[in-house]
Amino acid sequence: MNEAGQPVSGQIMQQGIDFSLSQIAAERLFTAPISEIASKLGMFYEDPFPGQAKLLAGHETGLMAAPILPLMIVGFEYQDGNTLPLSLFYLGIGIVLLALWLIWLRRMGLPEPALLLFAMLPNPLWFTLNVSSDLPFAMLFAVFYLGYFSRKGEAYYWALWGTALILLALTRVNGLSMLLLVLTHHFIASYRNRSVNIFAITGLSVLTFVVAVYFLPYISAVLQGLAREHEAYSYFGYSTQAYIGGIFELLPKWLNLAVSWLTLVGAKLLYFVGLRPSYADVAWWIVALRGGAGLILLPGLVWVIICGDTKHRMLIGFYLVPFVIGPSQDRYNLAIQPLLFYFGYLGYRDVFALFFRGKSAR
Repeated sequence: MNEAGQPVSGQIMQQGIDFSLSQIAAERLFTAPISEIASKLGMFYEDPFPGQAKLLAGHETGLMAAPILPLMIVGFEYQDGNTLPLSLFYLGIGIVLLALWLIWLRRMGLPEPALLLFAMLPNPLWFTLNVSSDLPFAMLFAVFYLGYFSRKGEAYYWALWGTALILLALTRVNGLSMLLLVLTHHFIASYRNRSVNIFAITGLSVLTFVVAVYFLPYISAVLQGLAREHEAYSYFGYSTQAYIGGIFELLPKWLNLAVSWLTLVGAKLLYFVGLRPSYADVAWWIVALRGGAGLILLPGLVWVIICGDTKHRMLIGFYLVPFVIGPSQDRYNLAIQPLLFYFGYLGYRDVFALFFRGKSAR
């Protein structure tokens, strides 16, 4: 059962809100003429207000959905009575994704107990059962990361992470963050090396612009607060609007606003790592099990900021931007969960080593 009380199984067609949008897009995105899609997008720029953004980004048209999941729905003919082909494909993705990260974590020096703990994290298992864009995005991110952060520079790696990067941008709107990350890296490299790769920068710039234009109605809908009163925009009992207006009324106004805004960012980060209450009437032990991962993911987030190299800090920073600005939930950490787990392990290891070293020195 999900938090809305709906059953989740490989034999049952998904019913969640996000999936409904992808289902509508599957019906219309690949059947509507290109002229109609262009016309709908043009309507947004003629009247870029919340109502129009909602029309384009929401269920009324489904035309602005990221196309990868709708394409999978069409390709696997996912529908009532024919759910197993896509569900089994998701099972395969989940197995491969776990194997890739376990191999990587092992090569990074994690001991077997830590590897076993990582394999038991609930989020990957949940999204193997729950058909959504989260698992394909996580798989593509793994390919992108393992190729892009490899020290090898052969054309094979460029083709690998480049293809994954393009597909990331077609799977979820926050794939745009990774395009901006790579583009920023190229600008920094051009400045340091005093040499500009015109082809790479031009290609990345055009691709980033096209993706941003396509997703702009959706981004606009989020930024203009179309759903701020929805639970997804509330954190620990306060809406986003309440945080922005100030929740510490006993403080002077300027201090109230500053502390409230920082609290909002902190609350979003806690929700991001899973340290949050349930949106529904779920047993406490299930909430604790889900939130338990946050006890290592949150320290990992802190540790990568403090001790991580510049490239990883930028990666995590760019990845987090959409969730600091928009809605934040633990489902969104799936792609970088292995990285946060790794840095969380390093954090615990180094802190314990420092503690025991201090005790032995006494």
